[in-house]
Amino acid sequence: MEQDESVRFDEKHLWVRDEGDEIVVGISQYLADQIGEITDIELPDEGSAIFRGDSFGTIEHSNEVVEELVAPLNGEVLHINEDLLENPDLLREDPYGDGWLLIVNPEEGFDLSTLMTYDEYESYIDALEEVDEDLDDLEDDLFADDFEDDEF
Repeated sequence: MEQDESVRFDEKHLWVRDEGDEIVVGISQYLADQIGEITDIELPDEGSAIFRGDSFGTIEHSNEVVEELVAPLNGEVLHINEDLLENPDLLREDPYGDGWLLIVNPEEGFDLSTLMTYDEYESYIDALEEVDEDLDDLEDDLFADDFEDDEF
């Protein structure tokens, strides 16, 4: 994705794009890559309210794991991406374009700068991946020690 200052990210891997009076919400490429094949998606009804930090929908993976979609802002859902309900793979194929989730009328006072810029989000992802690598190394070390001490 090209860097676009109108796009911001939250720690739950959703993005928002300011389009004047409306905010478009979607999932990041990172989350799309982590999810893999999508079998089902549930989105809120148009006209419903969403609240930052609360679940507003779900994505189900092919292995029957369900991921909660957590709202990055407060607002009223103006539109949902009906195409996703028919073709959930749009989330993976084009998360910043045709794979958007919602269009929201943000609560008055919403400040886009409370979310991460593209560069900040990239740093956040790098830190997450580093922690994952450290945990994998620790796990390998722990299990290797267990097997070395066991007598067969």
